[in-house]
Amino acid sequence: GCSKTSAVTISVAAPPIANAGPDLNLCTGSNVTINVSGGSTYSWTPAQGLSSTTSANPVVTTTSTTTYTLYVSNGACTDADAVTVTVKSLPVIDAGTNQAICAGTSATLSATGGSSYTWTPGGSLNFPNSISPIASPASTTIYTLTASDGTCTAKDVVTVSLTPLPSANAGTDATVCVG
Repeated sequence: GCSKTSAVTISVAAPPIANAGPDLNLCTGSNVTINVSGGSTYSWTPAQGLSSTTSANPVVTTTSTTTYTLYVSNGACTDADAVTVTVKSLPVIDAGTNQAICAGTSATLSATGGSSYTWTPGGSLNFPNSISPIASPASTTIYTLTASDGTCTAKDVVTVSLTPLPSANAGTDATVCVG
């Protein structure tokens, strides 16, 4: 008898754990970055709306709600996870109609739409984060309303024009005699 011994090393690779992160909201006209973890090689499907199908952190610019599936690999094993990117419409807001006021007076601005408000410039407003601030501008001013619905933000503008006070002139003084 002859005998021969041979050794084989078996390596067991720990499987990657794909984590596509939490579901995300995307406001119409903007983008969002997906941040993932796990593995060393990445593959995304579908490709529509992604800046890259092989990036760990692709930028999404889709126009419709999409569920993306992430496949991660460590060379030996593969895992998958999904993330849904929900496209949200911008809030429909209105900063109101343009107004003309006399110098030294004020105008009440009025926002509609949204749930939080910021008016700029705020220096001539009593409450720039109010739905209806009072404007007392020293000159014609264009106010920008930025309103949010809690997820997305939109802007609108309104102009408050200042009309100078008219000059009052009753003419030259006159003397009136009685009788």
